[in-house]
Amino acid sequence: MPRALYPFAIYPLIAIFWLAMWLMLLRSELSPESGLRSVPIEHVEKVIFEHEQTSDLLIHGDGVTSGRLRLIPKVRQSDGHRVLEFNGAIQMQPNGPTRQRYGWDGVIEFDQTMTLTLLKFGFTTLQSGSNKTPSPRLEVVAIPAEHRGSYTWLLAGQVQDHAEFTLDEEGMKQLMSHLGLDETLLQGAPMLHPVAPQIEARESTMKLAGETVETLHVGFIENGQTMLEAHVSQVGEILALKTFLGWTFDKE
Repeated sequence: MPRALYPFAIYPLIAIFWLAMWLMLLRSELSPESGLRSVPIEHVEKVIFEHEQTSDLLIHGDGVTSGRLRLIPKVRQSDGHRVLEFNGAIQMQPNGPTRQRYGWDGVIEFDQTMTLTLLKFGFTTLQSGSNKTPSPRLEVVAIPAEHRGSYTWLLAGQVQDHAEFTLDEEGMKQLMSHLGLDETLLQGAPMLHPVAPQIEARESTMKLAGETVETLHVGFIENGQTMLEAHVSQVGEILALKTFLGWTFDKE
């Protein structure tokens, strides 16, 4: 089997590596806010996880609805860790005009101090009912405490390729080499040197089904640019997300 991944898998692999590095920096940047409507980010985290409210969101990009995302926050009783499970599906055009449907699932886990302890992500090609071709699947795991991650490529549930790597620039270069990719693609890539984001939280409002509802607004800012912003309800449901790439996620 060729070591190079199918083209669609390269982007989620790099994105998940960047996400893991970025989440590892979050805890040290929970900065206090000033202002009449500001709230501690710890309050938002408490609202989300203690209520354990599932959030179902529609994904919009390029002016069309492209998929769905479900977020399931939990507090694990055995150790108090905060666990965010997620799953969903999206339609994309990776190669030409044909739209392909992909699914994803995974979990992000934090300890009681909101330090990242585990990131697991799976990305699968979803075949149509008439297509009997086995579905390829990419699985990525990152364990920050052990400074290591792994990637697994499966076809019809059987492991086709597997590699482990360290969670740093050298580890990503080794993984790229293992996959038969040119390491120079990473030169100057910001995902290898993520900047700790500033996190801002405040009381806010938004329009929902024609009504104004009170929310908690959270913004993640890196180098002056808002990378991600979210509106969270008073009972912990995530009502809307907006990314710097232009993708938006709205309550179904």
